[in-house]
Amino acid sequence: MSIQKSKNTRSSAKRRPAVAARRPFKVVKKARSPRAKQPSVRNGVKPTTSRSREATERPAPSKHPLPQASVPKPIRASSKLTTVLTMLRAPGGTAIADIMKATGWQQHSVRGFLTGVIRKRLKLDLISDKVDGERRYRIGKAAGSR
Repeated sequence: MSIQKSKNTRSSAKRRPAVAARRPFKVVKKARSPRAKQPSVRNGVKPTTSRSREATERPAPSKHPLPQASVPKPIRASSKLTTVLTMLRAPGGTAIADIMKATGWQQHSVRGFLTGVIRKRLKLDLISDKVDGERRYRIGKAAGSR
């Protein structure tokens, strides 16, 4: 847009143009790496890439996985789980302090392990007895066989 000067130069010198140049609100930075570069859009149609074709061909993953045969995973012989399980399977059971010493865990971690892993995940029957003022834990029969 051009602004025409009037013949009277003194009055037009003080006037500002009717429309000032505007700066864009958002400055878009260019991609730094070629991987980050987006495909260009021509004639309003976005080009298809090999990734988008793969995405349309694959079915969407379901939220609930299909039930599979429950095959227990093998447990390593030197894991803390096997250490705690052997302690709990002893005839007299074990105390939380003994498990803390053997694993290096804190008391709340041992309690969480007993509840979350032993009772819920492995579905073992955890029996708690109080012997001479000390709480002892041991494994009874499996909870599923009740």
